[in-house]
Amino acid sequence: MIVPILPHLPKYFSHAVKKQLGEFYVAITIADFAVALMILFEPIYFVVALGWDLTKILLFFAAVYFFYILFVPYGAALASKKGYKHALVYNIPFQVGYWLMLFYLPGHEKFVIVAAAFLAMQKAFFWPAFQAELARFSDSDQRGRESSLAWSIASFTYIIGKFWRARPAYRCRRSVFHHVHPDFCLA
Repeated sequence: MIVPILPHLPKYFSHAVKKQLGEFYVAITIADFAVALMILFEPIYFVVALGWDLTKILLFFAAVYFFYILFVPYGAALASKKGYKHALVYNIPFQVGYWLMLFYLPGHEKFVIVAAAFLAMQKAFFWPAFQAELARFSDSDQRGRESSLAWSIASFTYIIGKFWRARPAYRCRRSVFHHVHPDFCLA
């Protein structure tokens, strides 16, 4: 006998979400999809373009989280003072700045600390505001379910984003076997 799994899924997620929480889910989905497109190649970039070994990569992320510990009280204070939505917006320039710093690192490795600080600032502005916004708009009886839905959406978005980003590499592999022009791989 086959046990139906789908009828049990609704009890794990909230039945009705507030409008603000629905908008929050959409915004997080878009942001996570954009990051997922880039983050797949971040470790590859560290190894191939910068020539780092695993120890150096781990030290970089240790520096990121060291700076995060220092900056998170300021991010929480800004979220409290200016508002959660503003803090979520303020993290975007630091995310873009982090990617730009990575772009310039091969010629200027002295900026590695600045790149780590930018990523830490992005996290310091994002995470307190994210958690507060989720707590603010979620129903107190459904908070666990609505939080689970947010994390499920984020996880699913990262999976889809990585598959979407890997699609050109698959086309390129396929083009070699089917004698398609290599410029097709870039599309």
